[in-house]
Amino acid sequence: MWSQCDRSNPKGDLGAAYGYTQLLGGYDGGQAEYVRVPFANAEATLKVPDSIKTNEQVLFLSDILPTGYFGADIANVQPGDDVAVFGA
Repeated sequence: MWSQCDRSNPKGDLGAAYGYTQLLGGYDGGQAEYVRVPFANAEATLKVPDSIKTNEQVLFLSDILPTGYFGADIANVQPGDDVAVFGA
């Protein structure tokens, strides 16, 4: 699943993304206690199973882990590859 929806940006033709400028929808970042999720009833959202009891158990599944996984996927990182990550 992509991290941005091409029909959720009311301000332009580009897709929307959390934590970026008005150009990408003006949605606040996802690292907060509460997050407004436009189009939450779309197929991109997943319900946390009842078997997971604490927020800490799913915290990294909402932003940090998928971002890293997506980056490794589009870079075609394979087992045994040496990888350097630059960023803040």
